[in-house]
Amino acid sequence: MTPLGLLAAVSVFVVDEGVRVDKSAAKEVTARAQSAVVEAVRGEHAAFQVIVESTDAPVERITLELGSRDLRFEAFVEHFVPVTRRSRNDDPEQASLAFTLAARPPDIAALGTIPDALIPLAIAPEWAYPVSLASGERAAFWVEVFVPEDKPAGWYQDELKVTFDRGSASVAVRVRVLDPVLPYRATSAFAYYERPTLEKRFLDADVAERQLVQLLHAHRLDSLCQITSVEHARRVRGALDGSWFTEDAGYRGPGVSVGAALAAIGTYGTLGEPSAEKVETVRRIAAEIPDSVEDVFVYAIDETCDSPRGPRWQALLRDFGLWPRVVAGHTCHEDPRDRNVDLVMVPAQAFDVDTAAGARALGKRVWVYNGQLPFAAPPVLDVPLTSLAYNGWIAASYDVGRWFYWETIFWHDRNRGGKGPTDVFANVETFHNADGDTSLYDGLLLFPGRTPPRLGRHDLGFDGVVPSMRLKSLRRGLEDAGLLALAAQVDVAAADSIAHRAVAAALDDVTEADAPFWSFEPAELRALRHELREIAASRPVSAEPQAVAHAIEALQKRRDETRPGRDHRRSAAQYAAVMVGIPIGLFGFGLALAALLDRVRRARPT
Repeated sequence: MTPLGLLAAVSVFVVDEGVRVDKSAAKEVTARAQSAVVEAVRGEHAAFQVIVESTDAPVERITLELGSRDLRFEAFVEHFVPVTRRSRNDDPEQASLAFTLAARPPDIAALGTIPDALIPLAIAPEWAYPVSLASGERAAFWVEVFVPEDKPAGWYQDELKVTFDRGSASVAVRVRVLDPVLPYRATSAFAYYERPTLEKRFLDADVAERQLVQLLHAHRLDSLCQITSVEHARRVRGALDGSWFTEDAGYRGPGVSVGAALAAIGTYGTLGEPSAEKVETVRRIAAEIPDSVEDVFVYAIDETCDSPRGPRWQALLRDFGLWPRVVAGHTCHEDPRDRNVDLVMVPAQAFDVDTAAGARALGKRVWVYNGQLPFAAPPVLDVPLTSLAYNGWIAASYDVGRWFYWETIFWHDRNRGGKGPTDVFANVETFHNADGDTSLYDGLLLFPGRTPPRLGRHDLGFDGVVPSMRLKSLRRGLEDAGLLALAAQVDVAAADSIAHRAVAAALDDVTEADAPFWSFEPAELRALRHELREIAASRPVSAEPQAVAHAIEALQKRRDETRPGRDHRRSAAQYAAVMVGIPIGLFGFGLALAALLDRVRRARPT
């Protein structure tokens, strides 16, 4: 077997998990390595990519064989898709839903033929694997290993094998395992999926749903779906109580037996207008939700801030004795202190840390959702692959509550202004709305295991979903938050310094005229993670929820003390005291922010 490197007309090399290569070998990849050297604490994933490049002649039947020594690797073939235009609005002077004009990443890394869908080698159909290349093309494989919590610390060595029609090449792999155990949920994030979409797409929607939820859980995301009946709640009971996340249930990954942290009833307002009869339905549903689920809420309505539906639900839940176990919530881009609901989910581009703190001082819950550069990262294709990882760093540094991602299987483009279902393996323009917005893979973190022939040829032939590289990036950031929590237990000042080097400013610390205040370079993030692991491994640390929560709170406190203009802000306690005798809501304030509100309004489907 030939060592890794140049082999006749074939070059095999390794790149970081944060690098997105183009299918064309003419586009340079500078961060090439001759072997894979990665590290992880116990309970963490380590990942890298193996790239095969045809330099001057076609290459046939490229395959990847995994090692089988001390660690269990999982591999995916990366599916490439052409990108010819960016996320945008029809008005070129308007920001897109993904980024403001000032924060728009350069075209050079966003346009071309790039990978996103990850197809497990074990189920890859003939159209995806083995891979054949024309001259001057690349194939890419995503390789990862989950380090079990009981794995002894130390160095582990293995070897992967790339084979093709002209021979083979070996890829040496070294994994360093450090002793600390990564907490499962250092910061909380959750994402939505539509059960009706599963029922329309798959032969067995129940099988697909469980696999989807398990996949999200393995990526440290809780899941939301429509729960409008007792039967719905019973169907997903395994996600709520954690029984879907056991070895007996076919699950392997972090968070074994860990149930959901939250549950929504009537997601996106599907319960409709409140009534006594519907409150009784909510009561019966709530009785099916385990006490271990921390936040249970009626999702009253979506991005209609002035709707009376949320306040009416809040009043009825209190009148019928369901509050505070069940609260009323909605998404809204306006000041959460002025909302007459218990829970407000605020778009990242409208999220203000101080008004959120003020709302919490009044007894409300305030969470963040989605993202737009430079405020936070959007879940779209045409931003750097490392982007979504930064949301984990932001959540560890700023008190954003839980982080909500609006959809994971938006395969149908069913907005007003949408263009209908499409083959998402071939078409990246999957989101349109009546406001003239087009977004690439917005709301699409998972790819379908079945594609009807009328849509295209990319059928995987199974009832389930496969991940995107963007979902891997999102998981990477959530695990980074865990590393921050561990390091902060040892030295909160050092952890805070590292967090600032990763994210100098985000959310309301930036404006729409700013570029992102962080670097998208994978090597820089990798170096910062290494520092965090070294700090965490220097002294005993705990993955227990109380210790982790205390560490995250300490990090957020340090960030808050050094935020721009902090000395000029009114504290949450001061605001709460002032609010005692002052009516909520300032009409003039709303007028002054009209432009911002219109921009944020477009962030949701219409």
